[in-house]
Amino acid sequence: MKHSTLRLFADDSIIYKTIHKQEDTQKLQHDLDNAGQWEHDWLMQFHPDKCNIISTTTKRNKIHHNYTLHNHSLEHVKHSKYLGLTLQNNLQWDKHINNITANANRTLGFLKRNLTINSPHIKEHAYKALVRPKHEYCSSIWDPHNTGQIQQIEKNSTQSSKICTKTDIITLLQSQTCYTHSNGQHYKHAVYNYDSSSYIKSHTISLPSTQNNT
Repeated sequence: MKHSTLRLFADDSIIYKTIHKQEDTQKLQHDLDNAGQWEHDWLMQFHPDKCNIISTTTKRNKIHHNYTLHNHSLEHVKHSKYLGLTLQNNLQWDKHINNITANANRTLGFLKRNLTINSPHIKEHAYKALVRPKHEYCSSIWDPHNTGQIQQIEKNSTQSSKICTKTDIITLLQSQTCYTHSNGQHYKHAVYNYDSSSYIKSHTISLPSTQNNT
């Protein structure tokens, strides 16, 4: 790539470039043509119907260009999936969070229908192997910051805990506590760090001092 950046992972590839002016679109198209020649030289083939264009910008006056690959016009989309992440043109993650919670619910429903053994231990392991990875995959990238999306993930985790352990998640979380001593005061930390959720909430409660006053 002369003007753009190319990333390859297994059979997935992505080409991206910052577009400041109309001339930049011609440079990106030139790199697309070079990618088409590269695949031909190595006896590979990009499927144009599986390739698309996503533009991320907050500008009102967007720079439009009809990009092509093998004389096939590439579709402009508002969101696209790449390496398991749903990228949106507005750089939000609501589409991705909707997808992973729906996928986790389908997997959880499969476990409910087929895992009939009455063993919370086995159900917990099944959840950790099949459901929790859907919540945790690349969570450092899409980690939600608004209340609605956080509640959406936590609701999904609560449903999972009830199915796997028959216990409400808050009861499980409250059982994980620790005590520290600071400046003559004892503090009780209720650490919300149950395995079914990748989100941690820490609450500190001041308790009466046990030291004698002198």
